[in-house]
Order: sequence, then structure tokens, then C-alpha cells
Amino acid sequence: MATHLLLSLLGTETQARRIAGRMTADEWQSLFDEAVYHELEPILHWRFEQIGVVLPDAVRRLLEERTGVHALRSRLLLVELGDLLRALAGAGVPVILLKGAALAAGVYPDPALRSMGDIDLLVRERDLPRARDAAIRLGYRPEGEAAEHHLPPLRRPGATMVELHSHIESPSAPFRIDTEGLWERAQTIRTADCEARTLCAEDLLLHLCLHLSYHHRFGLGRAEGMDLKHLYDIVVLLERGSINWGIAAARAREWRADRYVYVVLRVVQRLFGTRVSADVMALFGHSPADVRVANHVSASVLHRPDTAARQYRKLRNHGSAREGIAYLRSVYRAEYEAAHDGQQRMSTLRAVLGLSGRLMRRLPAYARAAAGLMLGTRRARAAGVRMNAREAVAAWIR
Repeated sequence: MATHLLLSLLGTETQARRIAGRMTADEWQSLFDEAVYHELEPILHWRFEQIGVVLPDAVRRLLEERTGVHALRSRLLLVELGDLLRALAGAGVPVILLKGAALAAGVYPDPALRSMGDIDLLVRERDLPRARDAAIRLGYRPEGEAAEHHLPPLRRPGATMVELHSHIESPSAPFRIDTEGLWERAQTIRTADCEARTLCAEDLLLHLCLHLSYHHRFGLGRAEGMDLKHLYDIVVLLERGSINWGIAAARAREWRADRYVYVVLRVVQRLFGTRVSADVMALFGHSPADVRVANHVSASVLHRPDTAARQYRKLRNHGSAREGIAYLRSVYRAEYEAAHDGQQRMSTLRAVLGLSGRLMRRLPAYARAAAGLMLGTRRARAAGVRMNAREAVAAWIR
């Protein structure tokens, strides 16, 4: 219900005013909690101000407080981004802002409306060593592992993680992205008191669609589900009206990404009511399978996973009682072996008792999941929707 409310209030203005005018106190609280979950409180607060929705005092205070927190974080992050951009410029390294940094700087009406968990920068492959060294001189240190398309993440105490990318998608991905073309078409903007580059509108749209669909599988691999913030990025980009659809569709075909763009646009249409004309949708190659995947993804968003979702998935993967018992044994085998191999010098009896205690503490959650599957409860059906979506997307991407 809360997800429906959030989507409706971020949809068309007429719909938002109509729904807001008849919400109960409990629904307002649920809406606030859902907005916090997706880091959309500043957007929700800004939108209510823009369309003139009068909020209950308690909700207004909560949104103002959370919006202030995001604004403070945004100012601190802009200071950090400015330091980084100046250091890279001093080292003679051109960069392109990607994802959150690009959206906050060049798409959203106010940088504070778009929260960021990290800073992603595109750097030409030959410039990666100099870019890394410039960041290290600022106090950043490698942390974690490299990927095909970026160096190990960089972090310094009290600062945001930075990723230096050489490509916007892994070279092994099934796309033909002309990286040098991204540089030729990049646009110059000003942010954090510095000049910076961002992808042109068409390239940005394609990148956001690929990142959400191919790279993150629409969030279906996460227990928490899709983060609506990333889907709303596309809504904001489309509302700017700066996309040349003929160019976007032609480039999507060149990249072999047209069906991914089609599915994301269809999901945005269904969930937010964003208008994309039939003529525009027809520009992107698609099949009946693409339509089905978009419907699966949309349904999964409306059934946000909760902490019990993992139990449902695990139980569903083990159809018979024998398989279920074997699964439970495998869960605890490693713990038993660790407890009994002499490292903890524990007797067999104590190890078995300890494992039994852990099993008994977890048993109620599994029992509720099993009962839900048998009785067909709303929660069980929702878990089934999410699993079907995950399986459909996995098959579609292959």
C-alpha cells in the first residue's frame, strides 16, 4: 500500500492532489516511511510545495527535517566533489560525471534533491593511473576489488566512496558502446564551483536504462528490491524534455540496447504515469517477451520485499520434505563443523545443543513462510510475484 501511495504522489499532478486530499494519518506515516526507505523525502517535499499540497503538521515537520539532512549531506558532498575535480584537472585528467553526480548537477532542479551514496567518474583508460594518483594525494585509498570497467573503489576517512570508470558498462557485456563517442558528445556544466562534463541527454538516458536493467537486474537480486530513486531519475530526465528520440533510438540500436531502453520506459510509464508516446515507444525494437518482462518488473515493484522474502524463496527452492531437510542440514553443517573441529574445543553434545537452539529460534520464521505458501496469503503471493519477476528477467537477459 505504501509503495502505491508513493508512486501515485510522484505521478501526475492531478492524481497526486486527488490522493493527498483523502489520506489518513496512518497512510501519511506509511508514505513518509516509504519515502525514507527509497531516499525520496526531498523529492516528495519539493513536489508537494510545487503542486500546493497542504500536509499534516507532523508529516510536514518530518519531511522538512529529512530534507534538511539531505541538503547538508549534499553541501558536504559538493565540497568533496569540487576538491576531487580540481585535483584531477590539476593532474591534466578530463572526467565525465556519471549517475548520481551527473543527475544532481545537471538534471534535478536542486542538487540536494538527489542523494548519492558514492561519486562515479568516467576517465579515459590511459588516464586512470594519473587519476588514481591524484585521488591518493587527496588522502583516498583503494578499498575493495576492481571490476572490468572501474578501478578498486577509493575512500578516505569521513568521505564518500569514489569509483573511477574507464567504461560505462563492462567490456564483456553484450553491448557495443563507443566510449570515445561519449567523450565527443559530452556537455560542459558547472558544479561545485568547477567546470565538469556530463553525458549528453541521449547517452545519459541509455546509460541509466542499462545500469538499472542489465547491471542491477531491476534490483530483483537484492532482498530489499528495487530502489525507486533510480527509476525516478529517468522520470526527471524525461520531464526535462531534452531527449532527441530519433537520436536516442538510433544510438540504442548501435549499442544493441534498444530492448533494455524499451522495458525501462514501459515500467516508468506504468508505475509513474509518465507520458511517452506510442510513436516514441515504437522507435525501440521490442518483442512480446519484452512486454512481459516489463509487466513482471512493474508487479515486483508494487510488492516490495520484506525480511521474510528470503525464507519464501529458500522454501520454494526445495519442493519436497526430504529436500527441505537436506537444505536445513546444509545451512547448519558449516556451523557444526566449525564448532566441532577443535577450534572452539566444544563437545559433540554442546555443539548439537547449540545448533538445535539456533534452529529453534529460526524455526518460527520458516514455519510462517511455509504456512503462507500453503494458505496462499497476500505476503506469500507477493513473494511469488517477486520470484517470478526475477526468473523472467534472468531468462530475458541471457
